[in-house]
Amino acid sequence: RQTAGQSIRDALPKAHQTGGNLYGLTALDEHQALLEALREYFDTQNLPYEGVLKEAAPAQYEINVAYSDDALTYCDQVVRMQRGIRAVATRFGAQASFMPKPMEHQAGNGMHMHCSLLDGSGRNLFDSGDATGTPLLREAVAGCLKMMSDTHLIFAPSYNAYRRFQPGNHAPTQPNWGFDNRTTALRIPASDSQATRIEHRVAGADSNPYLAIAGLLAGILMGIEHKLSAPAPISGNAWLEDDKTPPLPGHMATAISQFSNSQPVRDYLSEPFQAAFTAVKTQELVEFETRVTDFELETYLASS
Repeated sequence: RQTAGQSIRDALPKAHQTGGNLYGLTALDEHQALLEALREYFDTQNLPYEGVLKEAAPAQYEINVAYSDDALTYCDQVVRMQRGIRAVATRFGAQASFMPKPMEHQAGNGMHMHCSLLDGSGRNLFDSGDATGTPLLREAVAGCLKMMSDTHLIFAPSYNAYRRFQPGNHAPTQPNWGFDNRTTALRIPASDSQATRIEHRVAGADSNPYLAIAGLLAGILMGIEHKLSAPAPISGNAWLEDDKTPPLPGHMATAISQFSNSQPVRDYLSEPFQAAFTAVKTQELVEFETRVTDFELETYLASS
């Protein structure tokens, strides 16, 4: 919520006690009425959700969408939820945004995807009965990692999205993985073995859910079809300890280049889609690259 004279740039870091309000319950009280209205909206629209968590940035919340074995319906539900969140926020004089990095000094907004692989009887093919997962899980992980940089444009589809990928700022910067490791791009959450799954932590909240899930599934399929081997999992802080894995594309231009020249993208997501998405994002990049920003004027106008 903004008042007269306020800017989103006013939301700078503030001193707080150790642990802050991340996952805190009392922080939910600030927007209790809005969250209650949102719950009512979801229930009325039959949109399945599992809960709301307070996240690291001011007024930042995580909403967990309930699992589904129908990927297309799941994406439909995400889009409807986003539309509903915006509508409910407007009723309270607020603006809801899924912009990946709206505030320079705060954590950005991501869209984490959890994926298990079931057979026709509903058995989880990633479940080995313990925390390590099956060989199929590691093949799926390997495929996701191998295709991650090529499909990064899908997970980071906007110019602003690349500002989110900063070390130590709640977003992965390299295609790596680990068990219950929140610093890696892929996380295998600690859970009952029957719920063994891959958490893909790269996509920004502005990602098209249909394309993001397609990119995730393409990586899984490639890994399984080619029986790829996953590298060793990262057990510590990936931002500090992984000095071997090349970084994900750090700029939209790099992501466009890798996406447009990728044979796996052509093979698994189709050449027409590759060409069309490349053209759209190239034009978007041109628009941003040719704009003179306020920061440039503040820095150079008087001193040049």
